Amino acid sequence: HRSIPSWIYLHFTSQQQQQQNQLDQDDYDLRLATPNWFPWWLFGSSCCTTTTAATTSNTDLERKRKRKMVIGIVAVCIILVAGVCALVLMVKSKPSSSSSLSNPPTSPTNNDDEIVYTIDDYKQVLSSVTNFELFEDPTSVQSRALNYILEQNNNNNNQDDVLKPSDASILVPRFAMLVLLFSNNNNDNNNNIMEQDESITRKSICDWTFLSCNQDERVESFEWVSLLNDQEEEPFVLPNEVMALSHLKMLAIRGPLTGSIPDVVYEFSRLESLVLSDNNLQSTLSDKIANLSRLNNLDLSGNQLTGSIPTQINELQRLTHVNLFQNQLSGTIPDLSRIPHLKHFDVHENLLTGSLPSTLGSLAKLTFLRLEQNFFTGNIPSALGQLQVIESITLNSNDLEGSIPSELSTLLKLRFLYLDQNQLTGSIPTQFGSFLELKRLHLHENELTGIIPTELTRLTLLEHLLLYENNLTAPEPAGICELPRLQRFEGDCEMLQCSCCTLCKP
Repeated sequence: HRSIPSWIYLHFTSQQQQQQNQLDQDDYDLRLATPNWFPWWLFGSSCCTTTTAATTSNTDLERKRKRKMVIGIVAVCIILVAGVCALVLMVKSKPSSSSSLSNPPTSPTNNDDEIVYTIDDYKQVLSSVTNFELFEDPTSVQSRALNYILEQNNNNNNQDDVLKPSDASILVPRFAMLVLLFSNNNNDNNNNIMEQDESITRKSICDWTFLSCNQDERVESFEWVSLLNDQEEEPFVLPNEVMALSHLKMLAIRGPLTGSIPDVVYEFSRLESLVLSDNNLQSTLSDKIANLSRLNNLDLSGNQLTGSIPTQINELQRLTHVNLFQNQLSGTIPDLSRIPHLKHFDVHENLLTGSLPSTLGSLAKLTFLRLEQNFFTGNIPSALGQLQVIESITLNSNDLEGSIPSELSTLLKLRFLYLDQNQLTGSIPTQFGSFLELKRLHLHENELTGIIPTELTRLTLLEHLLLYENNLTAPEPAGICELPRLQRFEGDCEMLQCSCCTLCKP
């Protein structure tokens, strides 16, 4: 060291220091160019630092080797990230496939980066409520319904009104309702159906006239009254696609429906009201009715239903109203004692037979009982006297016999009592004078005997008193003609010596 001139030594050390500084600067720049999360600790504490105190082991060759290793690892990471991104894009963007539908399923957009959906994307979503293969037939109602949605998309300038597969909660119910509309319209012109009801063109089916929704925009009510069908035209079709209305609570159809009740009806597990009255249903009443466990209103009146009332009706413990009148039902009245909330039971104008079940008396909330124009036999059960809130009892036009039970006199809220056109015998119970709310008492066309009880003069709200074609004798009781609201008093005038009868039967 001492034998080397100082100026040579200084020159040599200066060059060595410059090289070291350049290497440190290169390492520092490399570290700045890489992410903060890169694991530099794998290369030791001496890598990529700005210190000038490099050890003799960190040779130029070693530093170059480490730099190449770092660059290689960074390159591999970049390639891996790019590969993952490409895979995600491939999954989201399926290749377009051929379709039997005439319209492209693209959604109008001003954003080039927005996803363009294929027809298969729509089909895949809609297959939750329909058969995927039905889309292969361009004339099927399913294809027509999807085609109409796509036509509306293409003609819509408002991006918010465009239906996409991602809008499944709106798309699926709308498709289902369009299938229903096209199923009941044989005209191939889609626009023809919209001429019937302008509301159908709106995006949300909650705005359609025959549908109602809850606050969550779930369809809860479906009320169809011959929107596209006249009674003389083709029968109404209820396609399976309507199962998309899974939150439906009220279903009312006057289509007319023919044949049997569609099986899809029994799939609405949330249904609370089923009204299929005034149609042309001609089958038996299925025991599948038990599936509708939430039902509180059942109205199948005005059809041609046959067979018996299924015993499974007893499982519908939420029922409050049952209307099965004007059908051709036969058999007996099933046990209804497990329907504690029943208020209204009407089966008049059927072919029902047998005796009236005493279990009717267990229906503590019953206010309306209508059983006339059937073929019931036997006595009137005294258990009916337990119906403390009953307001109307209609048992006329049957084959009932025996005496009128005096227990009925405990029904203090009774306003209408129709027992006419039977084979009842005995006298009119004197206890009927306690019917202070009674407006109409029809006992005509029976075999009653005795006299008219004077207690009936207490019935100050009585409007109709029909007693003709019996064997009642003696004059009417004093005061009966002075009842303030009496409008009709009909009897056998010659036998009663009736002085104020509005109609006399010879």
